[in-house]
Amino acid sequence: CKGFATIGEYEDGRPGEIFLTVSKQGSTLSGIMDAFAKSISYGLQYGVPLRAFVEAFTNMRFEPAGMTDDPDIRFATSIMDYLFRRLAIEYLNVDERAELGIFTIGEYEDGQPGEIFLTVSKQGSTMSGIMDAFAKSISYGLQYGVPLRAFVEAFTNMRFEPAGMTDDPDIRFATSVMDYLFRRLALEYLSYDERAELGIFSIDERMQPTLPGVDESVERTSTGSEMASDPKSVPSADELVRQMADGSLPSTPMDNTPAAGVIRNADAPMCMQCGVQMIRAGSCHACPSCGSTSGCS
Repeated sequence: CKGFATIGEYEDGRPGEIFLTVSKQGSTLSGIMDAFAKSISYGLQYGVPLRAFVEAFTNMRFEPAGMTDDPDIRFATSIMDYLFRRLAIEYLNVDERAELGIFTIGEYEDGQPGEIFLTVSKQGSTMSGIMDAFAKSISYGLQYGVPLRAFVEAFTNMRFEPAGMTDDPDIRFATSVMDYLFRRLALEYLSYDERAELGIFSIDERMQPTLPGVDESVERTSTGSEMASDPKSVPSADELVRQMADGSLPSTPMDNTPAAGVIRNADAPMCMQCGVQMIRAGSCHACPSCGSTSGCS
């Protein structure tokens, strides 16, 4: 595990044994670390989930601590904090890592959220206290009947650092920790119809959009829905002459065809907020899902 830890795995890839190495072999610290590794290994072998150890030992503070050369873990509060963050990255899924790294949800028996716990890296700091107070205020609101949707509407799209890309496939970009938190809560606990009104979709839902022009070209019949027939091909010269003589030339509203709409939006980028393809609105591009704009001068 990045130099000082070796992981023994079962055939299915789950961790089963941990070996820790320290620089001073034979020292008191070496013996303690060896005993600690054995205790964790026995726990894993007898069914204790890795997630339980990750919850217990991440954010533990003691020396040595500080910056690391691991691109995934730039700062660790201790060797234990680094070790179990590394194990979480390698063996836990994205949703579990998100819950452990940023927030944990307490649920009622019916599965609805009732309490939120937020964790930041610097325990005891001003930020940690503010986040804890915020989590308690949200929890009391949920417990006394404030609908989750009200919080989602209030806190999504809130902008402050840290912000940017995430490793969550459902939420590729977040404008803040609050934005990510409440988008994740919306995906977990709100219905599809509620999320559709808010412009929050999972990756599977975003991968199945309605193609441009399909809804407009569907015709209802007694047996169901079927696509409208293709327009007639371009008439011959003789037919055009006859139509001109009769005054029955057909109108050609080419701009209203689905193909024209596709051409106009061929260069439209994907929305950085929700992943839906944007549409041109004058000199800008606008997202039809969440309303974000891009490219405005």
